[in-house]
Amino acid sequence: MTKKMQDYYDPFEKWQWRTFERGDLLNPIEFVNSHKDYMFFVGTDSQNHKRRGRRHCYFTSAIVAYKMGSGGVGIIHSDKVPIITNLHQRLMIEAMRSLECAWFINQRLVIIKRENIVEEIKQSKQNINQEELEIMVEIRMQDDTLVAICKPEIHLDVNMDEHYESARYRKELVGMVASQGFQVVCKPNAWVASKLADRRC
Repeated sequence: MTKKMQDYYDPFEKWQWRTFERGDLLNPIEFVNSHKDYMFFVGTDSQNHKRRGRRHCYFTSAIVAYKMGSGGVGIIHSDKVPIITNLHQRLMIEAMRSLECAWFINQRLVIIKRENIVEEIKQSKQNINQEELEIMVEIRMQDDTLVAICKPEIHLDVNMDEHYESARYRKELVGMVASQGFQVVCKPNAWVASKLADRRC
């Protein structure tokens, strides 16, 4: 990111996450670990507001874990930065924040899946040496299905309807996210960004 972008963008490690329903603080590592068999969705929204005579841009990122038959659960992070009047810049920051969430989830799930594979192999081949173990783990980790499971879906708060201004930037933002290997969804189907995150901006 450019220096100007960094002024509006705190490092992911500094973000404070809270449960969506009760607002309790929760470590995102704990959240992902406890929902490792769920599908993950992420999205970010932002709104400019004037409160107490000051104008700020409020950003909210949401991470949702969903499992068929069990439902979904989410955590959110919200913060404010100086007002951003340029829509393109705001949408770009939203997309980058969502990518930060997706990279984090992907990294955690890969670690968890690798640990599970190591245990499975050790149990099935008790006399395996370390070199053979590492080779077998790497082969298993290359499985396309496993790779896909570890990647969350990113919801962008951009519209597919050309009547909306945000649609002007859809191809650019979708291309940026898709180039990182993530599935992308735009409005009106981007419910994590346009429904959940939007409520907390």
